[in-house]
Amino acid sequence: MVKHNRMLASSHMRKHWMRRVRCFFNTPAHKKIRRDNRASKAAALFPRPISKLRPLVHGQTREYGSKIKFGRGFTLAELKEAKLTPAFAQTVGIAVDHRRHNKNSETMAANVKRLNDYKGKLILFPRNEGKPKKGEINDSTAEQLKSVVQNTADGVLALPVLKKRCKPEALTADLKKAKIYQKLRQARVDKRYKGKRDKAARLAEEAKKEQISQTPLALHFSTRPECSALDTLTPVLTPATEIRHLWSPRPAPSFHVLSRAEARTGECSRPPAFTRTPQDSPAKVVASAAPLIQGVASEM
Repeated sequence: MVKHNRMLASSHMRKHWMRRVRCFFNTPAHKKIRRDNRASKAAALFPRPISKLRPLVHGQTREYGSKIKFGRGFTLAELKEAKLTPAFAQTVGIAVDHRRHNKNSETMAANVKRLNDYKGKLILFPRNEGKPKKGEINDSTAEQLKSVVQNTADGVLALPVLKKRCKPEALTADLKKAKIYQKLRQARVDKRYKGKRDKAARLAEEAKKEQISQTPLALHFSTRPECSALDTLTPVLTPATEIRHLWSPRPAPSFHVLSRAEARTGECSRPPAFTRTPQDSPAKVVASAAPLIQGVASEM
């Protein structure tokens, strides 16, 4: 026996289930009833189409994303591209959905083409017979009104026919060598670190520009006494760079301290600042160059 809440076993309690069962034995008759209802609805809507023009959209989630179906209505951007206003579009059998937004240009182009095709095939009756007017869609002429046929297709313009099968392609050597999985992983990593890499590159560029802007001089040397042909060294930034660049293995080069403008043109009217001998140490070279650099900087 059941314990705890003391529930009753097999408690049917005369529910009269037969009263709530609806049998569907006469299917041929109901099929005829549905057909007659469709015909009466179409007759009541004549000459208008039996349904509104609706856009083409993709299904949700990965499972149904490749399926194309009818949407609730056209977006405001699609109507604007087709040169239609939302208020007028609803009066000529075009469904409008102000909440939907376009995510890609292909779907938008397809729906705009759908609107333009509808505009080209639409037969619009004038309010006053025999007096057609011009507007977003011009009223049809008397000749066009003679050949009126009601559209009974769902969505007015049918869904496009999709070919689900594709022809097999030959497996080439390039396809065999392609490492698709590695490419996908690398693309995922690039996307993940794109912001950090862009920021690091931007900061490095800004630091480089700031470093250059704070360097008013450039140090040049030449093995010849004249200044017309100068080998350009990097700008003198710190004592470490001075030692590295000044301590050259060349025998007794002549050093010139130039401004940035003189460094760009390669012309200098000053005599050589000093000449280093092989016996000079790096410290002596730096000590000799420092006051000259400061003196030229003060003249600028």
